[in-house]
Amino acid sequence: MNQRIYHGNLSVTDFSDAIQGYFQRGNYQVQQLGDKDKTIIQIATRNQAKAGGQTAISIIMQQVEDGVSIQVGQQAWL
Repeated sequence: MNQRIYHGNLSVTDFSDAIQGYFQRGNYQVQQLGDKDKTIIQIATRNQAKAGGQTAISIIMQQVEDGVSIQVGQQAWL
């Protein structure tokens, strides 16, 4: 998994709202698990994809002392 820390007055909610808003308007399904301090968002192709099969990516966001830690990696749909 790739990890980055974004410093500043940011919250997990800021990131999760932006990510969900971006991907829910396309041909993807999005689900969120967790709370305001640690959240997992999964983005996957829809079950009815015509090519390539179903794929998913997970984004793990956690509130840290001076910002938000974000990890991105491939994972099966939970």
